[in-house]
Amino acid sequence: MQPGSIMPVIHSAQQPLQPRSVGADKSLPMAIFTHFFTEAATTIFDSAHSGIFFTILHDPLHIYPEEYLQSTSEKNGAEDVMNYDNLLVRSLAGFQDTNRKVNDWDLEVAKEMLKRKFFLGSCDHPSETLRRLGYFHGQRDTRSLDNDPRNEVCNQTRQSWEQECDHMKKTWEAKMKRMDPQIILRIKEKHQYDVLLFEYASSYFDMQSALFS
Repeated sequence: MQPGSIMPVIHSAQQPLQPRSVGADKSLPMAIFTHFFTEAATTIFDSAHSGIFFTILHDPLHIYPEEYLQSTSEKNGAEDVMNYDNLLVRSLAGFQDTNRKVNDWDLEVAKEMLKRKFFLGSCDHPSETLRRLGYFHGQRDTRSLDNDPRNEVCNQTRQSWEQECDHMKKTWEAKMKRMDPQIILRIKEKHQYDVLLFEYASSYFDMQSALFS
């Protein structure tokens, strides 16, 4: 699963959005859903896709160890083979392909892009994330589905999503326990701006609750 990807049950698509219903600016008429965060971040700067994104940011301390384990496993060595840093901040600030260090200003730009362009989901709050996604699609009152045959499908999707979130969290925790604490510290230092962005996104997820009430 890519950093910043949304849940697997959603496919890449463009859907009409009623921005006023979720407090968004009326000049942003489209909602863009994508599995790939970097792809979404690219279209942020494309005037043809001036839309609102719904995404789920994962803890960088989970994402980067995953990349580290895969790379070192392939090379059968313990060297640090990560060749990028702070991918989420780089993507949001628009310079993921530029060879320069990330700075405090880039972090502030990334935060501002999150605020302006994204509705956030959280794997730590799977039920609330699905509720917001339903609201995002115009489903204001779930009671209207009580006698709807689609309700069973929705329940199955919800259960599948919650199970997937639980599985991912347990998998990440197990992998973190296998890693040398010094490696974890090195990863945290190298990707410090992504760590700070995730902390901000977690608090902003709570702040956005007012948009879905």
